[in-house]
Amino acid sequence: MSKFPNLALYHEHFDVVKDHITTMWMSQIAAKQLLKKYKIPEEFFRKYFAKRIIDFNFDVLTGDHPLGNCPIIGAMLVYFEKKNLALEDIFILCSNLKTSMVEYAHNNAILTVETIHEISSLMDNNLHGVIRDYVDNHLNLPALQLSCPIADNNLINHGDFSRIGQINTTSAFYYLQEIEVDYELLDELNEIEEETLSSIELTENMNQATYNNILALFNDYSKVLSKLVEFNQITFSLRTLIDLLTNTSPEQIGDDNISSISIYIKAILSDLSMWRKSVFYDQTAEDIHYLDKTLLSSITQLQIMLSEDDDTETYEIEFF
Repeated sequence: MSKFPNLALYHEHFDVVKDHITTMWMSQIAAKQLLKKYKIPEEFFRKYFAKRIIDFNFDVLTGDHPLGNCPIIGAMLVYFEKKNLALEDIFILCSNLKTSMVEYAHNNAILTVETIHEISSLMDNNLHGVIRDYVDNHLNLPALQLSCPIADNNLINHGDFSRIGQINTTSAFYYLQEIEVDYELLDELNEIEEETLSSIELTENMNQATYNNILALFNDYSKVLSKLVEFNQITFSLRTLIDLLTNTSPEQIGDDNISSISIYIKAILSDLSMWRKSVFYDQTAEDIHYLDKTLLSSITQLQIMLSEDDDTETYEIEFF
C-alpha cells in the first residue's frame, strides 16, 4: 500500500505533466538565481538532475522506490561539491521543488489538506536526505549533529527513538547467510569482465567494438544486481552510466578525451570487480554498500566530463 494514498491517485496525471512541473521548478526566481550564481547551465541541471529527481518522486508514490532514498541525489551532491554550493543554497533550491509541487496541485484542483501533508512528507524526507548526506560528505562532520531526522510513524507511535539517525551496515558474511545467490550468473560476470578488460588493454584507442563490449558488461551487471534488492543504488548508478554511454559514441568523445574516458571506465570496472569479489566470494567486505557512494561519484564526474557545456568548468579527474 502506498504511503501517499491521496497523491497516488494522481500518479498517471503526474507522469504526463512531469516536464511541466520541471519547468515550473526551473522557473522559480530563487532557483534561476542560484543556478546563475554557481554557473550551472539550466539545461544541464534540468536534464541530468531535475527531471530524474521528479521521476523518482513520482515512482515513490506507487511504492516502486523507497521514500527518502533517491540515488540521483547522491550524484547531484557530488556535482554541488565541485561547485562549492553553500548548504543554505541547496536548501533553497530543493525547497523550490516543493513550492512548485504545491503550486501545481493548487492550480489543478489537487490541493487538499491530505495532499498538502503528503507533498510535504515526500519532499521533506528527500530534503532531509540531501542535507544529511551533504553535511556528512562535504563538511566531514557527523550528520546527526547538524540535521533533524524525520521519524516515521512507527517510531513515534511506539516511542522508540533509538534507531533515528543510526547508520546500519551489513557485512558480506552476514548478508550471504540470509540469501541465496546464483553463482553461475556471477561466474559469467567474471568471464565477461576479464574479456572486456583484456579488450581495453589491447586497444590503444578505444574503438566502437570495445565500447560495445563495455556497455554489454555494464548491462549484465545491472541485470544481475537488479535481482538483489539490497543493491538498488548500484543498479541505479549503472543504469545512469549505461544511459550516458549509450547516448555518447567514441567519435563524439573525440581523440583528445578518449584516453581519459578509457582510464575512468577502467577504474569503474576495477571498483566493481573488487566489490564483487569482496562481497560474494571472499566475503571480506565489512559493509556490502561500501561501493555505493564511490561508484556514484565516479559516474557523476564522468557524466560531467561528457555532458557539461563547453563554457562551464571542467574538473580534474579524481579517484576515490
